[in-house]
Amino acid sequence: MIWLDFFRKKKKLQEDTKKISVSELKPVITTELEVLDKKIQTIREKVRQSVLDLISELREEIAILQQINLEDKKEQERIKIIVQENLKTYCSYLNKLTEDLEKLLVDKDYFANIFSLLDSFKIKSNLSFSKSTILIGKELNQVKDSFKEFTKEFQEILNANKDLIEREKFLYELNGLLLEFEQTKDILSNLAISQLEKDLEEINSKKSEIEKNLMDLTNNSVYQATIAAKEQNKQERINLSKENLSVKQEIDLKLLSKHFHGDIKKSNLIKGYIENFSKALSEDENLEIISLIQEAKINFPDERLKILQYKNRNLYDWQETEIEKQFLNLEEEKRRLLFSFLEIQTQTEREKKKKERFEKKIEYISLNIKDKAREIFGDKLFIDS
Repeated sequence: MIWLDFFRKKKKLQEDTKKISVSELKPVITTELEVLDKKIQTIREKVRQSVLDLISELREEIAILQQINLEDKKEQERIKIIVQENLKTYCSYLNKLTEDLEKLLVDKDYFANIFSLLDSFKIKSNLSFSKSTILIGKELNQVKDSFKEFTKEFQEILNANKDLIEREKFLYELNGLLLEFEQTKDILSNLAISQLEKDLEEINSKKSEIEKNLMDLTNNSVYQATIAAKEQNKQERINLSKENLSVKQEIDLKLLSKHFHGDIKKSNLIKGYIENFSKALSEDENLEIISLIQEAKINFPDERLKILQYKNRNLYDWQETEIEKQFLNLEEEKRRLLFSFLEIQTQTEREKKKKERFEKKIEYISLNIKDKAREIFGDKLFIDS
């Protein structure tokens, strides 16, 4: 029964199919390439012999070309010089080609390298060849025929072994995809997202601890008293500054300076008060300014200046206490942690975007691997995700 045979064949095909993962594909390709390489190496050696024959022919033909004498040619001297120069150039290209062909390694790229050298030679030598044919025909046609014969033989060898050569090419392409797949996976595995997230948690934990310590400090009676004293000192300094300015204006130091402009000592004393009233008053041991005020007949109470001097001398600059330093250090540590947090958070976002990009790349390469493997192995292999 035909329909029964059909299902039997289908079942057999499924049983023969080998299921492997992408990571298991490498040894399969390696084995396949080893088998193919032995077969294709024989083909390469055959082509190599054709190349050596071509090299031998070309060297003989180069020797003939180099012996050509255009003196007997009935042509303008200028044209003969042009042809001779181009022939010389063409011979140099031929020599270079034979040297390069001889040096070629008989490896997996042998056929492609031959094509590359021939194409390059054709492009470079085309102009010199064309100009040489103005006066030279037979000898150059022999060179042309040698290339034609080699190309024909080379192409026939490749055509006869097309399936093997293409299979090898596809296997190397598949190998390249596998390498890209593994490299991308390595990059993905080296993304430090989990460590960065762990660092963020650690920073958050430290930040919470610092905030608790700051809260404890602000509720501490010693700290509160210190801040109150600091604020009071600040206010006293503001008040004293206002009082100094008020007294300075009431005395009218500029008017006082004009009154004693002829007396250098008295003028210098008044100048000090004008430039820095608080400093001058604090340093005026005997309050000589009072006698100047009296001499100028300015009505201003002496006692007020004495009290103001006492205030200026005894108002101290606030020195940070240990508990304040402790608070500021905690605030600085909190700022540093916040900066680190933002920096790591940005880095984490970048790494996550990288991860997403590489995951898509792996998926894309994986699909290409499956397609290429199916193209090479057909139903013999099934690449599992």
